Amino acid sequence: MKTLQKSKLARQLSRLNTKNQQQFLLFVSSPYFNTHQLTADLATYLLGPPCCNWGTTTKQDISRALFRDKVYNESKINALMTKLMALLRRFVLHHQLEESPLAKELTLKNMLGYSMHDWFAQEYQKISETQAERQQKINEQQIHWLDDLEREIPSELLLENIQLTTQTYFKNSLEYACTLVQIAQTTQTTIDTKVVIRIHDQLTNQWPELLKIPVIKLYYYNLKVIWGQEREAAYQQLKQVFYDHTDQWEERDLFNAYRSIINFCVRKTNTGDKYFQRETLRIYQFIIQKKHILKNGQIKQVTYNNVISLACLEKEFAWAKEFAEDFKRFLAPEVQKNAYFFNSMNILYHEKDYSSSLGIMQKVNFTSVQYQAKTKIIQLKIYYELAEWMLLDAALNSFRLFLLRTKKSGLHSDQLLVFIRFLRQLAKIRERKAIVSDTKYLRLLVALKDKITASSKTTFDQRWLMLKINEQGAFLGTI
Repeated sequence: MKTLQKSKLARQLSRLNTKNQQQFLLFVSSPYFNTHQLTADLATYLLGPPCCNWGTTTKQDISRALFRDKVYNESKINALMTKLMALLRRFVLHHQLEESPLAKELTLKNMLGYSMHDWFAQEYQKISETQAERQQKINEQQIHWLDDLEREIPSELLLENIQLTTQTYFKNSLEYACTLVQIAQTTQTTIDTKVVIRIHDQLTNQWPELLKIPVIKLYYYNLKVIWGQEREAAYQQLKQVFYDHTDQWEERDLFNAYRSIINFCVRKTNTGDKYFQRETLRIYQFIIQKKHILKNGQIKQVTYNNVISLACLEKEFAWAKEFAEDFKRFLAPEVQKNAYFFNSMNILYHEKDYSSSLGIMQKVNFTSVQYQAKTKIIQLKIYYELAEWMLLDAALNSFRLFLLRTKKSGLHSDQLLVFIRFLRQLAKIRERKAIVSDTKYLRLLVALKDKITASSKTTFDQRWLMLKINEQGAFLGTI
């Protein structure tokens, strides 16, 4: 009868040393990796004491050991051996992965996937200390593979493999560096900048040719935008790489790039740079056109709101309405209707169709304090535009009480309270317009403008307040 000596299973098991065989037995016995008891029994029979002699053992011996007096069924034994071979492959992969830098990289990626940002930052600091050693190990590993495979595989393919591994290393390293800087900036914690500098310098000094690879360039300029010097120049380069190769990126790369691009534009817009307000909308429109705005088939509610608000500020109302209508179906079902009503109200307000905006306002459900606050702000502005002073005064009082009650809700309550105070003062000045001289009216407006500018407290939507003051002064031809 045929023995197991020349079977594929026996040949592979024989390549394990005694320690590895015992580790494999523990692996197979673990219910996490294997829930099939007969496969575990087969492993124990072949590797456990007393040691099995594969030169004399047959499949019939296995059948008698595992199935006792049952009729021999070779198909059943073959199936068990195939299952054990599959487990051996998993064991080899798992055993190698535990000892490799790749395991740490995958762990970091999963930490980000589960939003474990604090843990990520802590673990990344540990791994980053050995970046140079890791690169050296990769190089040594590739040389070892070259020695083993050069007789069987063309050298061109091996060279390509080395380049691919190096490219993956730098892409992951740059991505982690970007994430580390972003977490540090968001949480306002100190990072070891030597880590980021080392990754940057290693690429530019030792592997500059990799900067010709689009995905490496993407993360290289991404890092410079969020952390490095000359950020505006780096922004233009990042945007160009993103535009030129946008159809090549994986979803994660796309998200990382356009998040940095948009965040940069928003920061510039907040400094009063109107060019970047329009630039932000153009980038969103490009991403929407390329169908990259969706993640897992959905659009985030905050993104949906931001895009429409930007389009309104740029007075692209027809496009805003089309986007709101076309993309509402990609919102999560539980927020779909409410987000659509809120943004329809917002568009109508910016179009100065105040009565229609107030009509839709009744349909907005206050599912969060953020929605409630934003809706109330639009209501205040509409009452101001319509010169409904009594309604405005009541709404201001109501909103102030709301902010005091929800002070710990995450709203910028202090900024909004300052906004309420200045809007109330502006409304009172406008109410007096008919009973004071033009000179005094102008003096009151200028005094309020100076007060807002000199305020030590940040004012919500200060730009809108200044615009309204300037509009009043413009009626007199003086501001």
